[in-house]
Amino acid sequence: MTNSDVIDGQRLNGLLVIQFGRNELDMLKGLGNLSAAFNAC
Repeated sequence: MTNSDVIDGQRLNGLLVIQFGRNELDMLKGLGNLSAAFNAC
């Protein structure tokens, strides 16, 4: 995973936050943490 991938992901999350509410944001954070842990393996 490159830095540009991380930045793109954060930008995408920012767009999703605009469209969705807090519960969805928390869920996305959970999914992001899971994927980050998976990529670290």
